[in-house]
Amino acid sequence: MTSDQTSEAARNGQLKTPVEARQAVKTRHVRWVLAISLTLTVVALGGALAWYASAEHHGQGATIEQQRPNG
Repeated sequence: MTSDQTSEAARNGQLKTPVEARQAVKTRHVRWVLAISLTLTVVALGGALAWYASAEHHGQGATIEQQRPNG
Protein backbone atom coordinates (compact mmCIF):
# COMPACT_ATOMS: atom_id res chain seq x y z
CA MET A 1 0.00 0.00 0.00
CA THR A 2 1.42 3.38 -0.92
CA SER A 3 1.26 6.40 1.37
CA ASP A 4 -1.51 7.95 -0.80
CA GLN A 5 -3.60 4.80 -0.45
CA THR A 6 -2.91 4.67 3.29
CA SER A 7 -3.98 8.27 3.86
CA GLU A 8 -7.08 7.76 1.68
CA ALA A 9 -8.02 4.65 3.68
CA ALA A 10 -7.51 6.54 6.95
CA ARG A 11 -9.82 9.34 5.80
CA ASN A 12 -12.51 6.86 4.77
CA GLY A 13 -12.31 5.00 8.08
CA GLN A 14 -11.02 1.87 6.38
CA LEU A 15 -7.66 1.89 8.12
CA LYS A 16 -7.93 0.42 11.59
CA THR A 17 -5.56 0.06 14.50
CA PRO A 18 -4.70 -3.49 15.59
CA VAL A 19 -7.14 -3.21 18.52
CA GLU A 20 -9.96 -1.99 16.28
CA ALA A 21 -9.27 -4.63 13.66
CA ARG A 22 -9.21 -7.42 16.21
CA GLN A 23 -12.34 -6.66 18.22
CA ALA A 24 -12.17 -9.97 19.98
CA VAL A 25 -11.92 -11.27 23.51
CA LYS A 26 -8.94 -13.43 24.40
CA THR A 27 -10.22 -16.72 25.70
CA ARG A 28 -8.27 -19.86 26.20
CA HIS A 29 -10.97 -22.27 25.08
CA VAL A 30 -9.02 -23.25 21.98
CA ARG A 31 -6.00 -24.18 24.09
CA TRP A 32 -8.14 -26.32 26.39
CA VAL A 33 -9.83 -28.06 23.46
CA LEU A 34 -6.46 -28.78 21.85
CA ALA A 35 -4.93 -30.02 25.10
CA ILE A 36 -7.86 -32.31 25.90
CA SER A 37 -8.10 -33.68 22.35
CA LEU A 38 -4.36 -34.33 22.24
CA THR A 39 -4.50 -36.15 25.57
CA LEU A 40 -7.46 -38.27 24.46
CA THR A 41 -5.73 -39.08 21.18
CA VAL A 42 -2.56 -40.22 22.93
CA VAL A 43 -4.58 -42.36 25.35
CA ALA A 44 -6.64 -43.87 22.52
CA LEU A 45 -3.58 -44.67 20.41
CA GLY A 46 -1.76 -46.10 23.43
CA GLY A 47 -4.76 -48.27 24.22
CA ALA A 48 -5.00 -49.44 20.61
CA LEU A 49 -1.30 -50.27 20.59
CA ALA A 50 -1.58 -52.21 23.85
CA TRP A 51 -4.64 -54.09 22.57
CA TYR A 52 -2.90 -54.89 19.27
CA ALA A 53 0.27 -56.02 21.05
CA SER A 54 -1.65 -58.31 23.41
CA ALA A 55 -3.73 -59.76 20.56
CA GLU A 56 -0.60 -60.29 18.47
CA HIS A 57 1.15 -62.03 21.36
CA HIS A 58 -1.74 -64.43 21.97
CA GLY A 59 -2.05 -65.13 18.26
CA GLN A 60 1.61 -66.16 17.96
CA GLY A 61 1.39 -68.42 20.99
CA ALA A 62 -1.55 -70.34 19.54
CA THR A 63 0.26 -70.74 16.22
CA ILE A 64 3.40 -72.12 17.87
CA GLU A 65 1.38 -74.60 19.94
CA GLN A 66 -0.42 -75.84 16.85
CA GLN A 67 2.85 -76.44 14.98
CA ARG A 68 4.45 -78.61 17.70
CA PRO A 69 4.25 -82.32 17.08
CA ASN A 70 2.65 -84.39 19.82
CA GLY A 71 4.95 -86.72 21.59
